[in-house]
Amino acid sequence: QNNILHTSNGTISYNHIVFAPGIDYDYSSWTTDLALQYKLRTLYPAGFIPGSEHLTLKNKIKNFKSGNFIMTVPGGNYRCLPAPYERACIIADYFKSKKLKAKIILLDENNDITIKEQGFHSAFKELYSDYIDYRPNSIIENINLDDKIVQTEFEEFTFEDASFYPHVRGGKILETVGIAKDTIYNKQEGNINFINYEVIGHSNIYVTGDARPMGFSKSGNTSNTEGAYVAQLIANKINKQKPIAWRSPITICFSATSIYPERAIFIHSAYAYNKKKNSFSFATPISSENWGGQDGLDNANGLYDWANSLFIDMFQA
Repeated sequence: QNNILHTSNGTISYNHIVFAPGIDYDYSSWTTDLALQYKLRTLYPAGFIPGSEHLTLKNKIKNFKSGNFIMTVPGGNYRCLPAPYERACIIADYFKSKKLKAKIILLDENNDITIKEQGFHSAFKELYSDYIDYRPNSIIENINLDDKIVQTEFEEFTFEDASFYPHVRGGKILETVGIAKDTIYNKQEGNINFINYEVIGHSNIYVTGDARPMGFSKSGNTSNTEGAYVAQLIANKINKQKPIAWRSPITICFSATSIYPERAIFIHSAYAYNKKKNSFSFATPISSENWGGQDGLDNANGLYDWANSLFIDMFQA
């Protein structure tokens, strides 16, 4: 009511405030044991929150000798839909280059690959049939880290190492400050107006990026375009100008399918709002899912161009 944010370092007064805390992991569908959750987070990290997770995952792959390496794909709207499949390809490519007797068991909670399915299915079959064992409809019921056993509804898998990607939820700060709610996709995401990103009941507080509840891709390019839109909304409000019309986020996503040589696939799309369903979906999808031949090589070059353009836009680098 008084436009004051209380923090551990004191209070901050504000006229407008934007929360973009990204995601946190939600292990509750697997276990409520906090000690096990801690071990999963630190010893077998998903690698989708910045920090040491990525280094841990890198070291796991570099030091892997043989056997099963388990990876998981969560349900819901998780961060970076193609990433688990892309990582499976890249890790398999590395195992293949080292001629390791290794296999990636990819346990997918969904009934099929969630995006760019044609490109990933063909890569799994044609490039990594000896290295990737893809298992859709695999809902994990128990994880035994001591014996290194994962149990799904119908099967049991042993593993030498793993990277467990659980469901995601909105960043916990949203729950702390009381502006979160459970959604059809995940727990505790921003309780906001879908069009202007304003928190319900608070017209000067916004939630954007991967913590918003709409079914947009939780990814860097999408969040970057959303941030620009929300900034324009706030600027117009400050300058007492008319609100701008709703502007669709843009999802541009390149996914590598191999490193030796570098090949990739991609998708580009805006979104459309369905008033009857009160939801969003891809409106103008353009994709290239042919990783073979010159297309795949060109897509790989495009991957770097895309990344560099985002670096320039975000960091003026």
